[in-house]
Amino acid sequence: MKFALSCTALLLAATFSTPSVHAADISVADADAIQAALTNVQPGDVLVMDDGVWRDQEIVFAATGTAQAPITLRPQTPGGVTVTGASNLSISGSHLVVSGINFQDGTPGDLSHIIQFRGPLGNAQHCRLTNTRIANYNPQDPDTRYFWVSLYGTHNRVDHCRFDGQNHSGCTVVAWLDGVPTHHQIDHNHLLNRPADPEDRNGFETMRLGTSKQGDTAAFVTVENNLFERCDGEIEIISNKSCDNVFRGNTFKACAGTLTLRHGHRATIENNVFLGTGKKGSGGIRIIGESHKITGNYIADVDDRAQGALSIAAGIPNTKPNGYQQVKEVVIAHNTVVRPGAAAVRFDWGVGSRKRSLLAQRMTFSNNLFVSNGPPLFEGDMGTGWTWERNLAYGAELGIKPPPGLHSKNPQLEKGPDGLWRPKTNGPAAGLGATELTLLTADSVGPSWD
Repeated sequence: MKFALSCTALLLAATFSTPSVHAADISVADADAIQAALTNVQPGDVLVMDDGVWRDQEIVFAATGTAQAPITLRPQTPGGVTVTGASNLSISGSHLVVSGINFQDGTPGDLSHIIQFRGPLGNAQHCRLTNTRIANYNPQDPDTRYFWVSLYGTHNRVDHCRFDGQNHSGCTVVAWLDGVPTHHQIDHNHLLNRPADPEDRNGFETMRLGTSKQGDTAAFVTVENNLFERCDGEIEIISNKSCDNVFRGNTFKACAGTLTLRHGHRATIENNVFLGTGKKGSGGIRIIGESHKITGNYIADVDDRAQGALSIAAGIPNTKPNGYQQVKEVVIAHNTVVRPGAAAVRFDWGVGSRKRSLLAQRMTFSNNLFVSNGPPLFEGDMGTGWTWERNLAYGAELGIKPPPGLHSKNPQLEKGPDGLWRPKTNGPAAGLGATELTLLTADSVGPSWD
């Protein structure tokens, strides 16, 4: 009897401690209907947009869901709603999901963002944009500046989206900082067809995290498993302008630019693939700042955009926030550089210009592979406190007197089914270079319906 009563008590306790989840599908035909539905929306509800063309719509999605029961805005069928004309979307509140919308051939109207994670309920928290496309959302004048996706708040995610054909000033995806770690996640997106600015100006980045004034702010943004194709807007495909960010498992294909650590410290760049395909202006990684970890990356057939596949910048004494900070205590390990059009590593990029005189200090190079049949593999002057361990360089002239830990030897690489070169299992370079690599394709990223 006591056992039965105890079980009943436990069952009742479990019942009353588990929040009830109200869930309803609410049909909405336009932005006004969304606004009206939000007055009574509950966690778990789904606002279902009528399939069709939504023209000149300012969509405000502001509500409060929960981690267990987010509130969702989606079309009847994925991709079934095309938002166009002078239209935009704001996501405001917490635990919201926007999924499956097609933004096509429009402009954001009077706003500076097509999609922004802020609105009437402030900056978004724990919200998600997924399975969505923005294509050719361009003004008549390419000098008109606005942003395609603007991340505000904290713990937001942009995933499995496709951003195609931006031709104007302003970033495709940008994380705006407010002095606190954001912990945003940007993953499994396809970013493509960003033509170069004819005047080669700043402000045409495909992705930017922070600003020059926020270079010392810890952001903790993760950018992983994204495919960048033909992103040529400017030299900075990704412009890192904050601290403690992670760039992992991304593929850059035929992009005229570099992943640039422009401002900030303690970035992690690992297991990325850079395929320059010989394209003019293509590059690898440009390094500025302190305590970065650059490991397991693969760079092949890039041009001389930054005078080296791995380009280490010279710094400016007592630099302003928008200047060049000295490079210090950076680990460069287990990377593979194949057939670069310039040096595999430039040690002092920009030295002598704009008061840039500080060479990189206390650098660690270990277990890297450098293979070229072109220009000398290394260029420039090293600073103090550099360490080299188990690095192989082969093919072209070294260009420097080899320090201990840098050896000239054929690594005996072999090409895999994905077209990437790796050391033979029992060859002289076994265990060296980049090995944990995944080459992303259009089928592995972006919306499921596109």
